[in-house]
This record gives sequence, C-alpha cells and structure tokens, in this order.
Amino acid sequence: MTDDEDALRAVQARRANVLLGSAPFSAPIVSVTGRMARMTTISPSAFVDFKRWMASTADRDPLKVSRDRLQASIVEELANRFQLGG
Repeated sequence: MTDDEDALRAVQARRANVLLGSAPFSAPIVSVTGRMARMTTISPSAFVDFKRWMASTADRDPLKVSRDRLQASIVEELANRFQLGG
C-alpha cells in the first residue's frame, strides 16, 4: 500500500465470483501491425449477464447504468452475429 492519495487501488467487485467462475473464452486477436495473439477472457454471456445485473442495482451511478446496458447490448449482438460460444 501507499500513502499517495492518487495511487490506484484494486477493489473487489460485487459478484466478482460470477466472473471468476465463468467459463473461459479464447479467441485470436490481431494488432494494427498485423501481429497475432490469443486472448483469453470471460465468456461473452457472463459479461452480458454481469453488466445487466450491474445496471439493475439500485445504488449504481446513473451515468454508468446507460454505459453498462450499452456494453451488454453490443457484446450480446457481436456474440450472436459471430456465433461466439459461452
């Protein structure tokens, strides 16, 4: 820890266990230079469910609610369009 008030600190998200316990999702990614790598993250459906849950909580910052809903909708649309598993 630090005494620096501007230092970043990790904070455990509520229901983080839902994200940590979700099935992994892995896909190839390509950088703007053409280099490829494999990205492993949470499943798209777990992300969508989590973001929709966050948007529905009573104490969520109203400015973040619309962002949460938009992110969930975009990921859901992409997952459906490209038949992404998870």
